[in-house]
Amino acid sequence: MQNKRSKHPIIHFYSHVGTPELVIFLGLIALILTPILSTDKYSLVNTIVNSFFIGSVFYLAKSHDTNYVKAIGVFTLLLLLDTWTSYFGYMLDNAFDFILPVVLMVLAFFFVIKSITKDNEVDVNTVLSAVSGYILIGLLFGILIFVVELISPGNFTNEFSLTYFDSIYFSFVTMSTLGYGDISPVTQEGKSLVIITTLVGQFYMVIIVGIIVGKFISNKNK
Repeated sequence: MQNKRSKHPIIHFYSHVGTPELVIFLGLIALILTPILSTDKYSLVNTIVNSFFIGSVFYLAKSHDTNYVKAIGVFTLLLLLDTWTSYFGYMLDNAFDFILPVVLMVLAFFFVIKSITKDNEVDVNTVLSAVSGYILIGLLFGILIFVVELISPGNFTNEFSLTYFDSIYFSFVTMSTLGYGDISPVTQEGKSLVIITTLVGQFYMVIIVGIIVGKFISNKNK
């Protein structure tokens, strides 16, 4: 019997890359590595990487056979349009640079968590989903930190104003409680945001690891 995924051209393409969990993981890793590959926000490398991630979210949503997959398809097409028109110099709206990616990442996080909770057995896809969820939290708070700094500069100490990559970097450093000290909050708003980032990151690790370990022990005892 023909695989249902192969009937959709996008799903057919991504199915050659791997499972939805693997594809979304690769898309997220690519997003993190993009600043290393290119410093221009609207470069071809950045546009292709973003397009791959956008498609991976649709692939992950489609794999869950959700009733909202058509709406998500329209949303991803809208974000793809914004991504490629921005590359050619036609920015639809500056708000789209933050609103659409944040909504897409929230959707991706929802489906990643669904992947973790729906599986009865712990396998590679479960681990990839857990790691992807952690990366998504870091990216989301990085965007939030960057937006807060744009609206009200001076919440964080740095030799220069925070760039987008600085914000992502600071988000992951905060979540991991590493704390290099090169960037630190100086206002109440900044400190509150750091507290929330740390709590969410740590609670995610405790809860998700607990779920995965619980499933592993349960399957081992059967």
